[in-house]
Amino acid sequence: MIKKFVEIKNVGKFENCSATGDVELKKLNVIYAENGRGKTTICDILRSLKTGLADYIEGRKTLSCSNESKVNIRLDGSNSVYKDKAWNAVYSDIEIFDSTFVYENVYAGEYVDHSQKKNLYQIIIGSEGVKLSLKVEELDSKIRDANSDIGEKKAAIQRFLNDNITLEEFLKLEESKSIDKDIELKEKEKNALRKADEILRKDNLTKINIPVFPIQFSQLLSKSIEGVSQDIEIQIKKHIDKHTEGVNEDWISQGTEYVKDNLCPYCEQSLEGLSLFEAYKNYFSESYIQLSDEISGMGDTLENLFSETLLLGIWHTIEKNISLCEFWVQFIKILTLLLNTDSIAACVNKIKTLAQKYLEIKMKSILKVVLLKEDFTESLKDFESIRATIDVYNKNVEEINKLIFSKKGEIRSGDLSRVENELVILKARKKRHDAEVNILCENYIKALEEKKVLEEGKEKAKLKLNEYTETIISRYESKINSLLDMFNAGFRITDIKHRYVGGTASSSYQILINDVGVGLGDATTPLNQPSFRNTLSAGDKNTLALAFFIAQVEHDPLIAQKVIILDDPFCSLDRSRRTCTKQLICKMSQQAKQVIVLSHDPIFLKHVWDSSPRDNIKALQFFRLGDKNTTISEWDIEEDTKSNYIQNHAILTDYHNDSKGDKRLVSKTIRPLLEEYLRYKIPHQFSSEEWLGDFIRKIREANSNTALAAAKPILGELDSINDYSKKYHHKTNANADTETIDDGELQAYVRRTLNLVGGF
Repeated sequence: MIKKFVEIKNVGKFENCSATGDVELKKLNVIYAENGRGKTTICDILRSLKTGLADYIEGRKTLSCSNESKVNIRLDGSNSVYKDKAWNAVYSDIEIFDSTFVYENVYAGEYVDHSQKKNLYQIIIGSEGVKLSLKVEELDSKIRDANSDIGEKKAAIQRFLNDNITLEEFLKLEESKSIDKDIELKEKEKNALRKADEILRKDNLTKINIPVFPIQFSQLLSKSIEGVSQDIEIQIKKHIDKHTEGVNEDWISQGTEYVKDNLCPYCEQSLEGLSLFEAYKNYFSESYIQLSDEISGMGDTLENLFSETLLLGIWHTIEKNISLCEFWVQFIKILTLLLNTDSIAACVNKIKTLAQKYLEIKMKSILKVVLLKEDFTESLKDFESIRATIDVYNKNVEEINKLIFSKKGEIRSGDLSRVENELVILKARKKRHDAEVNILCENYIKALEEKKVLEEGKEKAKLKLNEYTETIISRYESKINSLLDMFNAGFRITDIKHRYVGGTASSSYQILINDVGVGLGDATTPLNQPSFRNTLSAGDKNTLALAFFIAQVEHDPLIAQKVIILDDPFCSLDRSRRTCTKQLICKMSQQAKQVIVLSHDPIFLKHVWDSSPRDNIKALQFFRLGDKNTTISEWDIEEDTKSNYIQNHAILTDYHNDSKGDKRLVSKTIRPLLEEYLRYKIPHQFSSEEWLGDFIRKIREANSNTALAAAKPILGELDSINDYSKKYHHKTNANADTETIDDGELQAYVRRTLNLVGGF
């Protein structure tokens, strides 16, 4: 409960306001203040006290004042002090009805915008609903932040993507331990398809053909001639050795073929009975000739098998295979093909040379068995080792040719675009599980999961809020319409709904006039379309705003703890609505902890006063003389409202606001209103026989330390208004009843009068 405004300094018109006299507030309080005397300032001070926001006070700091603002308000058992742009303690149990409430929650100017719909929604659903609504807004805000975070994380990943794969596909790619090998093979497959024609024309590899060393070679060296005695062989050997040096037996064998008629082909001597010739005949028999031919044939065979042509062919085959492998290795896995042509040539030439050497030995002594020595056996082993190596080589050639055959089959049925896409996926798979990218992906996936949790939480919160709101809205709509009926308004509200705009809950409703629903519209609604803007008068709009506020307060389960502030709640209301407002205020004062009513209309405040127990109500006023300072003081409401002042004030106000009333009566009312005003503000200074001209003279002549001196700041305006008004009074103008009245001029001086006395 607010007990007292102890001190207000440098806030609006309250330049230096200190509590004096009995100004302690009660449960119900009526405060009279002329327009411009500080009602709105007090509301902002209390709104700052409620919220703790310094802006409400700092924005109203007294102009042309360099001192800091300060406020001291006494509450139950403690003081809340605003100093150095902060409160030492806030007081949240305050509800304020003023122009700010209307602007923020009902309408701004002529329109109802989204901000008003949002704030009105919070009024409708109350504190419990606001908690649910704030939960939805909090989650929505977190979701927006999450979306922003996800967007950044997504952008970081997309730097590594190409147009052939989406982010979703990229994230699902599993890790592969063989990825490098798979990419290598797929690259080869792609390259192969790009070179399809060349591949299909390309030769297979060729095997190396190397002959088997003749197995009959060693048998031939061991072969002899049957029927030739050892003595004959010795005899011929001696003869050859005696008559020749280093020749073969062939020349003797050939010579025997030319013997005719048993005569020597050289000397024509008879060979009959010659023992040496008989030995020749036995020795160089048909078997001898056959064996000799075999030896010669073996030499030819060896020459043919192990010729230079053979070695050159092997070399060419190996070189061609090497060249083919260099091509095919781009597309298939090539087995190792290693052969040393020099080693092959050396081995072949060696075995050939040794074999020919042994054949020469045999040819010299055909009947003699020639044994192969270790040099030949070792060389033969080397040759067989070379053959085994070539066998392995040829098997590898077979395997490579199988791969080539398969590759050519793939090429014939291959699809380059498919392979290229598969290669893109493989490379993306590798990039997906790169250390840096994997961290980005994991963070992105985690962010998505966190957002999903937030969205699920928001949907649950919205469902709970929707269920709660549906129950509250029907009761709230019923209460507002009940209040509008009490105010005798010619309209109702209908179809209150809640919705979500930009993730934030807000309200929407229609105005029901003559059973026709009219939408609220907004600033873009055409003028020729019925809307809130053009179907409700100013009084209707204010009545609706007041109904919203009262419905809010009465639905508040904590109303017994609340201090209710009402700033001119009857503004623009007709007399019947003022009466209803008075009744609602009195009822509210019984429900709430405290009610404070601020008004420029003393008659309305008197109605509230008369309807309340005297020990439960307090009357105060914001009092000012001059322009600089407003103070809070007691208000003698009974005395102030029993004179003609109120009636005269109403005559000028009706003329000024609505051009109502007789102009001559209005012109004659200006002077008595000012006289009553000065008597109230400076009591005991003017007699009943004195009139306004006397008041002005006394103020002008007053010493600075007298009460009259306080009115010197308004002396010039009093003098001007008096000069205009005196021509309409018989005491100063005998022709007052016929004096011409200009409506525009009268309006101007009525406005100046009301500006001076306040209250319109």
